[in-house]
Amino acid sequence: MLRKLIVSSILLGMASVAFANEEQKTPPPLMLKESRDLELRDLATYQLKRRFIPMNENNATALKKGFEDRDRMVNASVREPEQQNRTLTINPSMVSGKPTIYASANYLTTIVFVDRYGSPWDIKDIGIGAGAFFEYKAVNPYTIWLFPKKKYKKSNLSILLKGLITPIVFNLEENPEKVDYTIQAKVLKAGANTEINEFSYTPLQAELTNNNMTKDDAVLQMSDGVTPKEANRLNVLIQGREASDIQAWQYEDSYYVRLRGKVMSPEPEPASHPNVDGIQLFKIPRISSLFIEKDGILITGILENPKKYQSIR
Repeated sequence: MLRKLIVSSILLGMASVAFANEEQKTPPPLMLKESRDLELRDLATYQLKRRFIPMNENNATALKKGFEDRDRMVNASVREPEQQNRTLTINPSMVSGKPTIYASANYLTTIVFVDRYGSPWDIKDIGIGAGAFFEYKAVNPYTIWLFPKKKYKKSNLSILLKGLITPIVFNLEENPEKVDYTIQAKVLKAGANTEINEFSYTPLQAELTNNNMTKDDAVLQMSDGVTPKEANRLNVLIQGREASDIQAWQYEDSYYVRLRGKVMSPEPEPASHPNVDGIQLFKIPRISSLFIEKDGILITGILENPKKYQSIR
């Protein structure tokens, strides 16, 4: 009797272990009939329709806001970066120490290339390392707009200027603390568009003191916006249109520009103090391309003779 009891206990224990192991196995996937599968899909579709259909104004607004909030959360920085305008001085003979441009998603960076005298330098070719993350547009022969399409970490930008054999390479970096709005890339060499003799040209001093203030009556008249009989009036063209708020003259061996702002290049020499409206007269070398700053915005312009401009029209 005892022997039968022991054998029964052993068999019962083995059966319990086998049953427990069977319970721990992953159950097979639910094999639904085709009709049942379609029924579940229809049920899910019905639930969505109950939530969003009919698509009234409130539902549409909520759905649109949800997508916008998601995109904003993915692309927006934790804090708004500091916006900066800078000039990068580049030596084409040095291949080390590549300058960095801070370009961020949702922001556009303008890059303008000028030579050591401030004359624009035309771009021959453009290359970007992470091409899938960036777009660019050539605004004019020497200016490009660069805008990242989405977030990135680091990349590089290669620019080949006309007349140079070696391209100029920039590091591209997304920085949550700062973003470049405008970059003036000043290359320490005479550009392909410059007609100045490098060996005889001396940059003008951009300093204004009482000692170097001119006593020339013609310059004094130009500082008041009056065209003297000794000077020739010039047109200032911004994107092909004459700028009504900028005056320019050719007088003796120089150009004079009068505006509310500042001439960035060619290298300027202030010819008058700013008046009460902030308008000032600048003396520059006879270079037709102009790079100015007005209201915190960098603008490129062209100086032309009125007769030449009218004949083109």
